[in-house]
Amino acid sequence: MTDEQFAFIQAMNEYKTVNRRPFPTWTEVLDVMKALGYRKVAEPRNID
Repeated sequence: MTDEQFAFIQAMNEYKTVNRRPFPTWTEVLDVMKALGYRKVAEPRNID
């Protein structure tokens, strides 16, 4: 597991605990990602 993956998992676990949401929506996941600093900067590509 990379440091980036571990940081994301920790952030999601903290979000779920603080907000008492065992199953966050995809919108909430995106909010956590943005809180970590992720922004769309590249053109979309296929997921392989």
